[in-house]
Amino acid sequence: MARTGSGKTACFLLPMFERLKAPSPAGARALVLSPTRELALQTLRFTKEVRGHGGQRGHGGQRDEWG
Repeated sequence: MARTGSGKTACFLLPMFERLKAPSPAGARALVLSPTRELALQTLRFTKEVRGHGGQRGHGGQRDEWG
């Protein structure tokens, strides 16, 4: 098992963020599934740090509950 803070979350999210920069038609553009609540919260924290609370939208165009 890799140690905490080794960049595992960034390794799979950063390429997705790069692809999301390109314009695209409306609709869902990314989906992240996590096997545990703990990992989902870790992913959420990292995503919020990276995007800087930029007002991203989710859930079919509605404001997401964590933005």
